[in-house]
Amino acid sequence: MKTRIRRVGNSLGLVIPSDEIGRLELSEGDEVEMDLVKKERISGFGILRGKKLKPFKRYHKDFHKEF
Repeated sequence: MKTRIRRVGNSLGLVIPSDEIGRLELSEGDEVEMDLVKKERISGFGILRGKKLKPFKRYHKDFHKEF
């Protein structure tokens, strides 16, 4: 599910789309658990400048372990 952070008074909040509410049968006051991941925007140059690129995995060159 993708959603955007919005200002709610002095706080920030997330809006859960209605199709997700229906699918999960959520109602006001329900407790939910979420995993949040911030998508990073990579700034480039030339023809890629400002375009959203897919996230990539970074590997250490010597150990080939994912960080």
